[in-house]
Amino acid sequence: LTAYQKVDRERRALEYTLYDKELRRAREALDELEHARSDDAEAASELHEAARSTVETIASVQRQMKQSTAQANRAATDLASLEAELTAAVTRRAQLQLEVGELKSQAGADADTQKKTEAQLKKVDKDIETAKAKLKDVVQPNFEAAKKTLSEVTAQKDNTFEQIKGIYAKQGRGTEFTTEKERDAYLKSTIKEIQASVAEKEAMISAQEDDLAAMRRQIDAEESGLKEQEADIAKKHGILSKITTQLLEKTSERNQHAEDRRERWRAIEDIGDKLALEKEAQARADSDLRKAMPRATAMGLDALSDIVEKEGIKGYFGTILENFTLVDDKFRTAVEVSAGNALFHVVVDNDETAAKLMKKLEDKKLGRVTFMPLSRLRVPDKINYPDSNDVVPILTRCVKFNPAVKKAMTMIFGKKLLAKNVDAASLWSKNFDMDAVTMDGDEVNAKGALHGGFVDTSRSKLSAYAEAQKAKGNVEALEKDQRDLQQKATAVDQTIANLMGEIQKLEAKKANLQHILEQSAKEQVSKKAALESRNERTETLAESLPTMRLDVEGLQMQITRLQDEVGTALSATLSTEERATLTELHQKQKDLETSVDGSTTDLEAKSAERDKLQSLLRDNLSRLRSELQASASEPAKWSEPAKWRSGASERSGASEASAKEDNFPA
Repeated sequence: LTAYQKVDRERRALEYTLYDKELRRAREALDELEHARSDDAEAASELHEAARSTVETIASVQRQMKQSTAQANRAATDLASLEAELTAAVTRRAQLQLEVGELKSQAGADADTQKKTEAQLKKVDKDIETAKAKLKDVVQPNFEAAKKTLSEVTAQKDNTFEQIKGIYAKQGRGTEFTTEKERDAYLKSTIKEIQASVAEKEAMISAQEDDLAAMRRQIDAEESGLKEQEADIAKKHGILSKITTQLLEKTSERNQHAEDRRERWRAIEDIGDKLALEKEAQARADSDLRKAMPRATAMGLDALSDIVEKEGIKGYFGTILENFTLVDDKFRTAVEVSAGNALFHVVVDNDETAAKLMKKLEDKKLGRVTFMPLSRLRVPDKINYPDSNDVVPILTRCVKFNPAVKKAMTMIFGKKLLAKNVDAASLWSKNFDMDAVTMDGDEVNAKGALHGGFVDTSRSKLSAYAEAQKAKGNVEALEKDQRDLQQKATAVDQTIANLMGEIQKLEAKKANLQHILEQSAKEQVSKKAALESRNERTETLAESLPTMRLDVEGLQMQITRLQDEVGTALSATLSTEERATLTELHQKQKDLETSVDGSTTDLEAKSAERDKLQSLLRDNLSRLRSELQASASEPAKWSEPAKWRSGASERSGASEASAKEDNFPA
């Protein structure tokens, strides 16, 4: 027995040793397997993360490719348009360079012509002043003196002839009448007739003098009117120059605004492309979020949003998902696993609001949702959490939320713990009757059940919601930028429209002013011609007055002779004194006829000289000065190339057509 016990002890010692060695080897193998499993799990996690990152990168690259493709297409369209514009601009530039060269050479010629014209104008002005001075100081006085001399000599000759005629008439009356009484009666009757003729001629002279005075006053008024019109024309030319300058400035300003408008439209198109991509991203994120929830819940949430917005229902706070944010993205998996589908529960203020919304969903068959009325939720005021470094409460450590929905958040996350690992989760979940979840998404509930495994982060509800919110924010920002740009573009459109209105008004003013100036120029020519004709009539009328006065003087002398004859003796023969007087008068008549012939020849010479000088002033120098003044004041109108003038209307039409083409599509 003793030997057996000894051997049995040795056997048991050997068995213990063998079993211990096997246990150590098993533990070592188990540790190696655990390490391998851990390494493989980490590798698989890294691969999954890399795959997820790759998928996201691919999606991002695809979005960028799509955006780049759209930009490339738009750039190709813009390039074709810009190339066409460039070709047109180069062609136009070549044309303008040719026109500029032509205009420069023409401008040089115009400058030379202008200088020559100004020099000729100065010379013509000097010649006119010289001719006027000669006419006023020499020729006209000589003509007046010659005319006066001829008038005096002619009057003396006529007076002598009348005296001779009177002597012969007196002799004839001696044989014609038998008595002095008959003769005196005839003489008195003749005197009365002559006196009546004198009165008639004096009345004609008075009327002609009044007409002459009126005509001279009218000439003075017309000359004053011509001066005023010339001043008004000069003023209108200044206004026309200012309008032309304003027209150029407004046109340049309109062109600058049109270019600015095109740039804004390009920016709006760029934003429109970006907005389309962001809306697509938002739709994709919303679709991913809907896929992560039951179909009835998705329908119900969409319907609730429309109902609340249309009817303005108060007390609606939205889903749990919409009422909190993560403290850190590393908590996303743990928070999402711990909340589950409760993320889509709807928070309202009371059960009345919940009942009203549920009734609307039921009536219109718009889906099903879970409501959380804050007035009906019962949660503890204070929750005792484990005092350990292995676990932390999710409610206070992982999420931030609106204090108004604290009850709902406490209901969802109040008894949820975040644990370092599964062992810590199992320990503290059991001890504190709470659900615990690890960072990897493995969950241990209060009853001891363990849920875990692979978590596909690419299908994360929180990620999809975050992407949807990010895309929504981008869409809102881009829409705001688009509205701002459209408002600015509209303001620029209004500015261009205002400028076009001002340009049209200025062009109308310019055309009207040019028409007025043309009419004024024609009126001036007509008025000057009428004034010249009136001056000639005035001179003719003034020249006829001395002759009429001489006629009256002759009639007065005839009356005197007849009155002297009344009461004298009636005789058929001439007395010695009368015969001597008659002889003297005949000799005087011959001398006066010779003087009349000489004075007539002298007057004709002086008249020819005056007419020649007046014709030089009127038909040559004055007309030449008018032409030179017109050429000096508007040289460009006559020297401008026909090609440039004809192209002006084309350029104006092309500018208006370009303004019409710059209409942004609705």
